[in-house]
Amino acid sequence: GERMAFQLALYERTMAEGLKMADYRLLKKIAQCESGFRHFDKSGEVLAGRKNKADRGIFQINLRAHAQTAMSGGYDLADPYGNIDYAVALFKKSKTKPWLYSKSCWQN
Repeated sequence: GERMAFQLALYERTMAEGLKMADYRLLKKIAQCESGFRHFDKSGEVLAGRKNKADRGIFQINLRAHAQTAMSGGYDLADPYGNIDYAVALFKKSKTKPWLYSKSCWQN
């Protein structure tokens, strides 16, 4: 289903960016911790964070911190694949720093 498609897209983008299999596995854990690998909530809206409403989608990208950069890079954070692609680019640049709040969940 949708979740498998998202995982495949994450894998393909991770490899396309020249990252390693271990990076893919870590990103997959981060997405699982952040959203349960879901992009939309039950009403069909883009999943917003429970603690921070500005966090959106599969990777819970914070709109206040990243909307401008994402837009200028051509990433649509409201689209699941745009959310994934931006997360991989962000990981490539900043490693796990943007997801430190969920570290206790994904670090092991």
